[in-house]
Amino acid sequence: MRPPAGALTTDRTRPAPTIRLDPTIYNARMRYVVTGTDQETGQPIELTVEAADVPSAAAMGAKKGVAVAGVRAVTQAAPPPMPHTQAPPMMPTRTAAVAPALPPTKKKGVRLWLSLVLIVAAFLAPAVPGVPLWAGIVVLSLVGLYMLPPLRRVVGGFLRVSPDRPAWRVFKLTAFVLIGASLIGLSVAGRGVVRDRQAAEAKRQADVLAKAQADAEASAKLAGLVDDAKKSLDAGDVAKAEVLLDEALNGSAPNRGLAQSLRTKIRNSADAEWVTTTLVSASDEEFARFRDGGTPPKALDFGHAVLTDRAVALARPQITAVTGKREEAKRQAEAAAEAARKAAEEQAAAARQAAADKAAAKAAAEAAERAKVEKAQGETIHIGYTSYCAWDSHWSQRLSTNQFLDKRANANWLFVRMTVRNDDKKARMVPPIKLIDEEGREYQSSAEGTMIENSIGVLETLNPDVSKQGYVVFDVPKGRTYKLKLSGGYFSGDIGYIRLEPTEK
Repeated sequence: MRPPAGALTTDRTRPAPTIRLDPTIYNARMRYVVTGTDQETGQPIELTVEAADVPSAAAMGAKKGVAVAGVRAVTQAAPPPMPHTQAPPMMPTRTAAVAPALPPTKKKGVRLWLSLVLIVAAFLAPAVPGVPLWAGIVVLSLVGLYMLPPLRRVVGGFLRVSPDRPAWRVFKLTAFVLIGASLIGLSVAGRGVVRDRQAAEAKRQADVLAKAQADAEASAKLAGLVDDAKKSLDAGDVAKAEVLLDEALNGSAPNRGLAQSLRTKIRNSADAEWVTTTLVSASDEEFARFRDGGTPPKALDFGHAVLTDRAVALARPQITAVTGKREEAKRQAEAAAEAARKAAEEQAAAARQAAADKAAAKAAAEAAERAKVEKAQGETIHIGYTSYCAWDSHWSQRLSTNQFLDKRANANWLFVRMTVRNDDKKARMVPPIKLIDEEGREYQSSAEGTMIENSIGVLETLNPDVSKQGYVVFDVPKGRTYKLKLSGGYFSGDIGYIRLEPTEK
């Protein structure tokens, strides 16, 4: 009879040796890969463990802080080495099987939006202390509700408190308690800040009202003193008016302009130098009337008879001296006006000269620029990679002496004898040669002119440093001033001109 597969076989002639396995040395275990997320960081993680079965591997992964999402078998764990005196046991092999994946677990951790709400509430404490107060109460209430067993699962899921890790759960709950207490403390401090701010605002408003009341009382007192000073001046008592005005100016009223103005009038009415200066600056009509015994100038009328009489008494003895000063002031004014007029004329002349110099410089620059792109007949011009020279030009009634090539012009034949040279490093075709008049009208060269002897065709090709001399013929009217309009080449944007002076032939 055949022994079952995997059974030990021995020699029948001698007893089979007894093999004993030490469970402390070898224990048949499987190697599993546990996949999931780290409960603390929320990052994906894979962990290799050795366990007897799938539930044991999942339990080991959870014990090591992994929120298990799946477990798969890799291979059977290798047995530890055995002593050389023992024969390796014949163990039945076990086929690795893929364990079914466990349902994914949600990320453990504090909700992000809850953290943001707490931060915003803390910042709003100085402005709106009710926000952190209610936020703190809500946080402490959630911790209290978590202590109730029927609500622990719902509140724990909301707070992201994991029941699988007691130490971490205690830490989180303690942190929530501290956060709630801190928010309530911030609310209390914020209420104090609000109270202080309100008290400061109330004090500021009270100070403003008190200052406004004090200013109003000072202004009323100042107005009364000014009125009393005016009455004193009307009564002729200047000394009493000065005393009243000094008292008004020594007060704290914000607007002391009336008192200062009246005090200045009193001072000026007794100032001989000021009176003299006023007479010198008075108009001729006012001074002549005052000199002839009439009313004083308007500047010496202070509105109070006592002050006006005192100023007039100072002004009368100085009329002769003031007359001379007025004449001197007139001469100085006329001299100043003449000097100003001359200065203005010199400035205008300098401006005109500067403008003329600028125009001359501009004209010179334009002439220099034109000299680069415009030459006279007989001069060579370099444009782009082509050089030109128009030697001469003439009018003619006939296109050619050859009767077969001779054609009648629509207007008149203009012959230009010129040389074209290729200055480039490669062969180039002769660019188009055109004609323009003084009004900018542009004329093409005549196609019939390209048929005569020694003509220059626009499709001809010149090698580098090779030139050709010949005629370019135009069919244009007489009586106008013409220039050749020349191009630097088909691949050049430069333009140049040669002024023509055609003769009759």
